[in-house]
This record gives sequence, structure tokens and C-alpha cells, in this order.
Amino acid sequence: MYGNHKKQGNYNNNLFFENAFINIRPFFLLLSLMLLFITCSSCTQWHKIYGFDDKKQMAELKAIPNLLNALQDNYWFTRKQAAIALGDLGPQAEEAIPTLIRALDDTNYEVRREAANAMEKIGSSSNELIPVLILTNRLESKSWSEALQAAKEIGDIGPKAKDAIPALVMILNNEHDNWSVHYPLTQIEAARTVAKIGPPSAGDAIPALINCLDYFSPGVREAAVITLRDVGKEAKMAVPAIANLVAKDKVAVVRMESAKTLGIIGPDADFGMPSLVNALNNDKNPYVCQEAALAMAKIDPASQLALDALARHLVDFDPIIRIAAAKALVTTGPHAKFAIAPLTYALDNDTDPIRIEAAKALGNIGPDAKWSRPVITKWFDGGDENLRKEAVIAIGKIGPGEKGSGTDKAVMSLLKDSSPDVRLNAVNTLNTFAINKPEIIEALQKLADSDKNIDIKEAAASAVEKLNLLPQQ
Repeated sequence: MYGNHKKQGNYNNNLFFENAFINIRPFFLLLSLMLLFITCSSCTQWHKIYGFDDKKQMAELKAIPNLLNALQDNYWFTRKQAAIALGDLGPQAEEAIPTLIRALDDTNYEVRREAANAMEKIGSSSNELIPVLILTNRLESKSWSEALQAAKEIGDIGPKAKDAIPALVMILNNEHDNWSVHYPLTQIEAARTVAKIGPPSAGDAIPALINCLDYFSPGVREAAVITLRDVGKEAKMAVPAIANLVAKDKVAVVRMESAKTLGIIGPDADFGMPSLVNALNNDKNPYVCQEAALAMAKIDPASQLALDALARHLVDFDPIIRIAAAKALVTTGPHAKFAIAPLTYALDNDTDPIRIEAAKALGNIGPDAKWSRPVITKWFDGGDENLRKEAVIAIGKIGPGEKGSGTDKAVMSLLKDSSPDVRLNAVNTLNTFAINKPEIIEALQKLADSDKNIDIKEAAASAVEKLNLLPQQ
């Protein structure tokens, strides 16, 4: 019984609201018609207010002063129509450019859009910034593809488009209030454009780029962290946020690019060193580990924390990580002396690409790597000419060792190598040894006389001249 009363009550309520809506509907319809009439009347009469009886009169040059006045009317529709009319006049309306530029700051988007369109139609031979102003206006377009294209074209202009930075920053800051699921594509292009404009102007975009590092779209995070490499020294303020991406981002490519960016920032990114070491030790993606290793060496080549981690990963099961660790140790120079043992082991036992990097690293350590000399000279007979070249270069940096060690004879054997690069570096190493022995002089003179490579002939002749000045041994 109660349920029936309840249903009856709901029915009566619904009926009441339906009747009420029917009764007031004509009122809303009449109000809409009145507003439409008022709007249309204003639309059709605006040109008469400014002295134009018909559109033909607006197509004459003498119409420009009145159109410029209309461009400052209180009603947005009038300003919009005036901009359209000025654009239709084409290049002959160039005097309108300054007023149209001011119209780009209009409170109404349609006025701004038509002002930009008019400027494009008119053109300007006297102001090279006109294209930038037009494109900057189009960054506000409600069409994500139009805004994206505008960002691309601004990027093509490069540093001269510095005035577009504020508009690009607005796009980068627009994480939630956007009108399309495709909008992240526009933000990605905006970030790339900031990089193309470059410092110092791009520095103004750093706070916005840092905000982007926390956005949902991995593409935006990646583009932002890449752009931070190119905005100048002020990028160091982004280091904590970038280090957090290295440690926690769920997307491998974002972690990888973040590690690379820390390395490019360099010594100012020392705050990120723990995150990089952790990534090298624990990240499951070898390419993230690779960038972490290289970045560590660039940030602080003397860091014991980094050197220990790099030395350990010279024996990692993944060859990508092993070669990255070796390459990183190449850049640390003499600081890598604590890694002589694992570098020598890698040179003796690993693949040729890793042996090459290990040889470079040992050479850069210098005389402290003397204990690796026998293993290095072992590869003078190796099949890879790049390995032979790097091995003889490394020996030149480490030194010949004690008298009678036979290192100089091992180097002399490379003077007959089939590779010109190997022969040339063998000459340079003997020159560095500064040992005057008849057999060395004779071998170098033979090269100076008969080698087909002009660089080798000249280097050998110079070495002979230098060594002949030294006491004979």
C-alpha cells in the first residue's frame, strides 16, 4: 500500500515538472530568438557604424583607417570582422600590421585568430618576426594538430623564435585542462621546439619542463628530459627530478634518457650519482645500465662510488653492460687505476669490442698500468686491426718498461702491419719511447723511404730525425 502511494507521489512530481517545463519553454524560446536577433542586428550593422554602406567599400585602400578603428571596438564580433576585412586587402594593408600585432593580445580567441590570419595574408617585408607572431598565435588553436604544426614551424625558425617561449610554456604547463587525448603530441613538439630555440631564452621554460617530468604521458616525460639537455646551465635545478626518473620511472626509455641527460649536465648533476649507481646495479634494462655507467664517469670521474661500481660490472653477464663499463672507465683516465685488474682480465678474456675499450682505458691510466703490458702486447698479433691499433697506442702511453723487456721489439713488429693506422701508431709509439737503437732507426728509415702512405712516411722521417739526436743504446 505504502509502495503504491510512493509510486503515485513520484508520478505526480514528474508530471508537475513536465507541465512546468512545457509552460516555460515558450519563454526560453522567445528569449533565444531575441538574443539571436540582437546579435544578428549587431553583426549586420557594425560596418555602417564605421561608414561602410556595403562590403565593396571595405575592399578599398581608403577603408583602412576606419577598419583600424573598428579593430578596437568594444564588441568582439566587430573587431573580428575588421581583422578579416584588413586581411582581405592583402599586402596593400601593411600599415595595419602594428594594430594587428596588438590585436594578438585580444581577450577573445577568435579576434586573435583572425588578426593572425590577416597578418599572414598581408605579410611584411619590414618585420621578420611576423611569422613568429602568427605561429605563436596558432599555438592557442583548439585543433591539437594545428597547434602541433605551429610548434614544428616555430622550431624550424630556431633561436630567432625566442618570443614564442611564453606560449610554448603555456602548452607545457597544460597537463589537465586540454581538449584532446592527442594533446600530449603537441606538448612533445613544444618541448622539442624549446630545445631548438635553445639558451638563453629556453631557460625560461625550465620550470615547465620540470613539471612535465611528472606527467602521465611517458612521451611528454621523455621529450621534457631530452630538452633539458639543451636549455643551458640552469638545467641543474632539474637534477633531483631527473634523478627520480632514473630511479622510479616505469618506462625504460624514460629512465635511459634521464640517465643520459644527467651525464650531459655533467658535474652539476652529482646529486644524481646514487640513483645512477643504483640503476647500474639493479635496473633490468641493459640500455638503462649503459647510460647510467657513461653518465657516472662524466659527472665525477674520480668518484670512488662510481669507480667501484664500474669495475664490478666489467664482469657482468650482459655484454652491453660490460662494454659500457669499459667505455666509462676510458673517460675516467688515471682515476681508473683501481680497475686495472678487471680491465686486464677483460682484455685477456672478453670479446674484441670490449678488449678495445679495455685497452683504451689501460692506456689512459698510464704508467700505473704497467702490469697489464704483457696482455696488451699479446694482442699485437690479434685479428682485429682496431684492437691492434688501440693496443699499440696504450703501450705508448704506459711506456716501454725496463731495458730488455722487449716491448720495443714487439712494437717494431707492427711497422709491417697491413693496416696503415696500425703502422702509423706504431711509429708514434716508438717516437714516444725515445729509444735510439740501430734496429729501430733502420726500421723507421725503411718506412720513411718506401711506405705508400704519406702520413706514415712523414711520421717515420720525423721520428728518425728525433731519435738520432739521442744517445745510442
